[in-house]
Amino acid sequence: MSDGSPRYTYALQSLSHALLLAPQNPSYFLQFAETAYLAEDIPLALKMFLQTVDMTDDDDGDIAPSDTIPTGITLRAWFGVKLVRAAAVN
Repeated sequence: MSDGSPRYTYALQSLSHALLLAPQNPSYFLQFAETAYLAEDIPLALKMFLQTVDMTDDDDGDIAPSDTIPTGITLRAWFGVKLVRAAAVN
């Protein structure tokens, strides 16, 4: 894991500005979640990974979300949730 240095804090601050400017972009939420994970802020990382999943799941499609296989950003966010969960258990 990381050493929790201030560079991650600065990165999170910068990404929070991006989230304010483009709150509809799930890529920024995913980047924020990954950076929070590297900064060892597990609760924040989990929150942002789940926010990304919520933004990218296709709830309006003809097929129920539970019957589809996630791809792209959604898949990456689910792997982030799995990583965060493993880190929280240890």
